[in-house]
Amino acid sequence: MGPDERLLFLGARIVCAQPFAYYDQEILSCLYDILSREPAVVGISVHSSSYISARLLGAKIKQLAPGVKVVFGGPHVSDYTTHWQGLFSAGIADAVVFGEGERTLPEYLRALSAHAPGPIPGCAYVSAGGDVVSGGKRDLIPSLDDIPFPDFSGFDLRLYNQKHVLPTYFSRGCINQCIFCTEKRYFPKFRNRTGARVFDEVRHQLSRYPDTRYFRMHDSVSNGNVKELESSATCLSRTAFPSLEP
Repeated sequence: MGPDERLLFLGARIVCAQPFAYYDQEILSCLYDILSREPAVVGISVHSSSYISARLLGAKIKQLAPGVKVVFGGPHVSDYTTHWQGLFSAGIADAVVFGEGERTLPEYLRALSAHAPGPIPGCAYVSAGGDVVSGGKRDLIPSLDDIPFPDFSGFDLRLYNQKHVLPTYFSRGCINQCIFCTEKRYFPKFRNRTGARVFDEVRHQLSRYPDTRYFRMHDSVSNGNVKELESSATCLSRTAFPSLEP
């Protein structure tokens, strides 16, 4: 990935109505550090609790570096909401990714690099003429086992508060359909990775980051498929990983 294609994700997690009023120096220091790397694109993930912060961060980035493309994604700006439209009308977003981004985001970046306009499934973006082009909703990825393992080679893991921890997941969606929960709209269908695939990721990441002590599961329900969960646990119990020993 070349310098013009570098993508930096900024997790907007500050739960505060006026974050710049309380954390202005910390936030500005973070933004200056990001922009000093001359990124072409900055991505901001948005949950309901971080929507206000995400808007402020996006606006600050556009103020400091108007030429940088700001891409939003996450549950709070899904296609079934109206929040993503407000980001465009406020001039904060250059693009919004709906739902899963593993396929959509690379397509947007390639179209951006090639100056190739046209609808992109799972994405809305501002065209060169200033119009918002929406490709609508994208189908869910059929098999989560087909998604490549995360690559943290561009991240200095020593800078994170939680040391020796890597994120992973077992599934997307939920086996229940609770009426009060938005999970069923964001991920209408429950899908899980096989136990073998989860085990292979643990083994792969430990070969690259041998100091890892924990893997944190980032899904709504990790035991939605007990059979595959047991398969993963069996594989792990039969393999010696010194760094994971208690």
